[in-house]
Amino acid sequence: MKIKGLKVDYYSGYEGEPEIRFYIKPKGVDFHLDRQQNGLGGYNHRQIGQGEYGIYFFSLWDGYFHRIAHALRERAYRTSVYFKAPKFLKDWNQAIGWCWGSLMPELIPPAEITWLLNELSIMHNEKEGYSKELESEVTNYNCIRDLMLFLEFAERENMEIRISLE
Repeated sequence: MKIKGLKVDYYSGYEGEPEIRFYIKPKGVDFHLDRQQNGLGGYNHRQIGQGEYGIYFFSLWDGYFHRIAHALRERAYRTSVYFKAPKFLKDWNQAIGWCWGSLMPELIPPAEITWLLNELSIMHNEKEGYSKELESEVTNYNCIRDLMLFLEFAERENMEIRISLE
């Protein structure tokens, strides 16, 4: 997959810290983890590589994601639209669901992607007060822009989008 000028790795350099991944894949391609049964009756997991099984991902350091999620939540509260916020974001804020080692990355419905893209666009352009929520040394505007481009590509190509904590 090629998207001109898009960086999809905002995790390198933070190895050992939590990683957030947005996975995309064409509809009709099964999403599965690469796992093998071990001799103890459990499973060994291996992270898949870019393009493996037709699946691509955008990875970012948990610190970058935390700033983005915090800013999204604060603006949603302030503008009284938190009820419209994506389930994965609400789950993150409540520390439940996909962020606690789910076996499968959580599917993000198209309506939630539309909401997220709209908010990321506002955030990236620093309009409507987002600059206050993003005042931090861990805010990476290139990461926000590239995540937005990655998700726009997936939406335009009618791809399935998932999120997970790795």
